[in-house]
Amino acid sequence: MMRVATLVLLSILSVGVAICSTSSSSEYNVHITSSLSSSETEALLTQGHDMRGSYGLYPGFVVVVNPAASFPFSLEFVHRVESNQRVVVIEGANKNSDFSATIMKACPSHVTALSCLGDACVIVHDSTPAAEAAFHACLPYDAELVALPLAPVARPAVFSVSDSDDDLPKVNSVIEELVKAVDSNQIHVHLDTLTSFHTRHSQSTGNNAPAAAIFIHKVFSENGLTASFQNFRSGYSDNVIGDLPGSTDPSKVVIIGAHYDCRMSTLNSNSSRAPGANDDGSGTAVLMEMARVLGKAKIRIPYTIRLVAFSGEEQGLYGSDFYAKLMKSQGVDVVAMIQADMVGYVRPNNQPSLALASRATTAALNNQLARIINQYLPSLPLGTDSGCCSDQQSFFNQGYAAALFVEQGGATVDPQYHQSGDLINRTGFSIQLIYLTTQAAIASALTLANLQ
Repeated sequence: MMRVATLVLLSILSVGVAICSTSSSSEYNVHITSSLSSSETEALLTQGHDMRGSYGLYPGFVVVVNPAASFPFSLEFVHRVESNQRVVVIEGANKNSDFSATIMKACPSHVTALSCLGDACVIVHDSTPAAEAAFHACLPYDAELVALPLAPVARPAVFSVSDSDDDLPKVNSVIEELVKAVDSNQIHVHLDTLTSFHTRHSQSTGNNAPAAAIFIHKVFSENGLTASFQNFRSGYSDNVIGDLPGSTDPSKVVIIGAHYDCRMSTLNSNSSRAPGANDDGSGTAVLMEMARVLGKAKIRIPYTIRLVAFSGEEQGLYGSDFYAKLMKSQGVDVVAMIQADMVGYVRPNNQPSLALASRATTAALNNQLARIINQYLPSLPLGTDSGCCSDQQSFFNQGYAAALFVEQGGATVDPQYHQSGDLINRTGFSIQLIYLTTQAAIASALTLANLQ
């Protein structure tokens, strides 16, 4: 994954609420309010509030940080606050622009939700005496506590995902069965092969990225997809495309993407060992397992489902940019594009959880995907991430509805991001999260492809 922004981590927990406000001498005002109705949300948007693409997607609460005039931004995010948790605001005294990563590295087991912009962070953490002591002890030396902990008020939530589900199809038994057909052992097999290549750097040659492209093409083809290669730039390995043609309206296309290229910390090092198990072997494994499950199902899907393994993502979204512009120039009706990028790492002592990116994505599609996932995988924790960027941005830039599945916390929480240690057999790597993401992708693709 190509990343250029600080991190937002949202963890969906059991229902609880906080309604209070406070201010401090540091000139921050912090408000925690219960979730609003869709009309009230629209009113906030029209008043110019920056909702950062995350409001209204999930049951929870809006935390709004309105800094003093010297800080020209507001920060808002959605999170369920339990009665045994506290909300604090901290500021990096040294104006550390990567303060969120600093906090996550220092306090990985003490933070349940984090949202940062620049050097200011809103944090949710457990409020037991031991947890509070551990949290304050782990804060970096340059962290200043800006707002005192806010005590939640026990009262029922006023919004839930189900309140907005009237326009969703009922749970489909065929989709349920295909979701259950995902096999974690097959995912492991795909990843074993993907990580066996010395590197999948887009500009590598021989038995590296070109061989990986051939392997992906073979998986697509052997499972009954119409598979093809697409050259997009001289000196780069090809995009790999696998089609499941629609049965009644094949001109409408649902695209599920990932990038199979990877890299080391040095961008243009095309010969260094770069296994890329998480970035983005995890998303590529999602595509290959989708190909196996859907290709062997022999069902009639109204719209075309297209799986695309992109190359050139790490160098600047080159493969997807070419492809999205081609789709636009040809007038292709892309119903939605969903990217899976880095969905294979879970922080120690955390459960597997998935996030929808809020930047360079379509809020309405994110909302719909959250509700689909809630239908078919109600126990999967789901949040949002403000990091950037992956191949969905290429489609978003062309006016298509786009979304991005990513692990909670994004690239900065995986210590092997762009390193030779990005392997399967290591602490934190989670086949289970890839398995759950594949299930979410299948449910989403089939629902968006109008399977009744």
